[in-house]
Amino acid sequence: MSHWKETRVNFLRLPSMPRVRLSFAMLWVWLCLPLSALAGVTEGANWLATQQNPDGSFGNTTTSLATPVQTTTEALRAYQALGQQTPSVYVPALGYLNSDTEANTEFLARKILVNVPAGGNVTALINALVHC
Repeated sequence: MSHWKETRVNFLRLPSMPRVRLSFAMLWVWLCLPLSALAGVTEGANWLATQQNPDGSFGNTTTSLATPVQTTTEALRAYQALGQQTPSVYVPALGYLNSDTEANTEFLARKILVNVPAGGNVTALINALVHC
């Protein structure tokens, strides 16, 4: 028992000067990182808006590897993560996604993931997913 007490006391010792400097440096990086991490977010969201199709979907081009439901879901999730649910882009995309009639597990799960944060009623989607 005394061994643990000694280890704990040694661990709780006041830090040496290099540790203090390192702590301040890490704090400075932590405080500055969010500012640099957010650089270009507005430009990226604006660019993404220019990629939206007239029907509200995203993707569905000759070079698309994903389906419109997949790309539209990911675009909506990006907007949700950024807190940028601009009605002119977000509402048509959500409308496209919810009007899709494909009822496989992936598409249903994607619709649920997007509709929950949007405040949509997902009861029918969950029931359909459970019975797939």
